[in-house]
Amino acid sequence: ELDKFAIFPNPTKADVSLQFTLNESANISLQLQTLQGKTVTQFNQVTGFVSAGSHVHSLRLPTDLSSGLYLLSMDINGKKMHSKVSVIK
Repeated sequence: ELDKFAIFPNPTKADVSLQFTLNESANISLQLQTLQGKTVTQFNQVTGFVSAGSHVHSLRLPTDLSSGLYLLSMDINGKKMHSKVSVIK
């Protein structure tokens, strides 16, 4: 189960850091999506089996993203969590 889920800086121009804490090991997938749910990119460095504890990952956003709001969607053992990311170009 996810204990914490934070994205910074937000708003961002290019890259974000994702910080999260898991109470137990879990299978995770992480995607950036439009507000309509269309997948923009999959973050493979945070996909797969992840051990319990605190984690911080730098995520490089696609360079061709337009300014606007997006969803960072994290699937943890089949349970989805979302956080809005504001991109400013």
